[in-house]
Amino acid sequence: MKTGRFSVLVAVVVFALCSAAHAGEATGDKNSKPAPIRRWGDCFRQPDAWWKTKRAAQIADNVLDWQQESGGWTKGIDMYYMRKPGVTVKEDARERKSRKRKATFDNGATHSEIRFLARAFAATKAERFKAGALRGVDFIFKSQYADGGIPQTPHGHAYTTLITFNDDAMTSALAVLKDIAEQRKPLDWLDEATRTKSAAALKKGIDCILKCQIVVKGVRTAWGQQHDRRTLKPMPGRAYEPASICTHESGGVVRLLMSFDKPSPEIVAAINAAATWLEKVKITGIRYKTVNVGGQRDYVVVKDPTAPPIWARFYEIGTNRPIFSDYDHRIRYNVAEISRRRRVGYGWLGFFAAKLLEEEYPAWCRKHGQGGAAKAKRD
Repeated sequence: MKTGRFSVLVAVVVFALCSAAHAGEATGDKNSKPAPIRRWGDCFRQPDAWWKTKRAAQIADNVLDWQQESGGWTKGIDMYYMRKPGVTVKEDARERKSRKRKATFDNGATHSEIRFLARAFAATKAERFKAGALRGVDFIFKSQYADGGIPQTPHGHAYTTLITFNDDAMTSALAVLKDIAEQRKPLDWLDEATRTKSAAALKKGIDCILKCQIVVKGVRTAWGQQHDRRTLKPMPGRAYEPASICTHESGGVVRLLMSFDKPSPEIVAAINAAATWLEKVKITGIRYKTVNVGGQRDYVVVKDPTAPPIWARFYEIGTNRPIFSDYDHRIRYNVAEISRRRRVGYGWLGFFAAKLLEEEYPAWCRKHGQGGAAKAKRD
């Protein structure tokens, strides 16, 4: 889960792992020149020919080296990073620290590595890459709860064991299963037994998502950052992440639901309800802008009738009021009332649903013959 500083005026709906649901599909043209590789994420944008190179195999072996006994991977590791020749795990401080972390689906971990190994195997037919990818998929199966939910960090602690939509944890894991079940690249080579098992786990996961959609006075809205694994009710995360309806996380859920070629009536209803709610809670007439106060960066809200719509990250369940919090767990209704440190270290307001409502959802409606969600005015 991220606390890093970033401009909330950037469309955070495009989360780092666009990759979130389909990292391995950003493959580029097979005849194009390799893009510069400076970090792990750049690897996924390479053309087909690159995946057959010695360098690609070296990185794939590095991915295998970082794979934990559970079959998953920890977060925060640039898989492009390699130890210097002759340096052992014990001597490498970075690796030693990372080995202590549990495997997770947070921050793009595990699903990205599965996709990388799957692509490497498709290009090289090296059995070690196939085995690593299968171990990763098995980690997803083992991590799924009986009700279909998937936590941020299996066998973790506190909020990390909740059903987690934050940072696209559950939706990204389900996207891997969906690609396996539907024989989509780079996971189209898996055997029939794995495809069948993936399809069953995917169905359980989607059923869980539909049950988690927050209902207020009989009306479906959207989803929280994380939900209780037994009651399925929205739950708080860290001290400044209250139980609420969350725009950023709901965008990832809606995108996964919209990815089905033949959505069920239940999925269609969930998508339309979420889009209606997101339209209803958009905020107009203000900008959330960066300022310099005494040499320190800060954010302020200013009135501007020409500003495009923005959304709060968290909305109070039942009132739809934007809410903000700090390290003391206390709810505020004005972002100016939280500390500067917490204000600049989190995306409280931003274009969270802009692309979804302006482009993706209308396109989905046209494709599936939907009339679109009713335009609801904000309370």
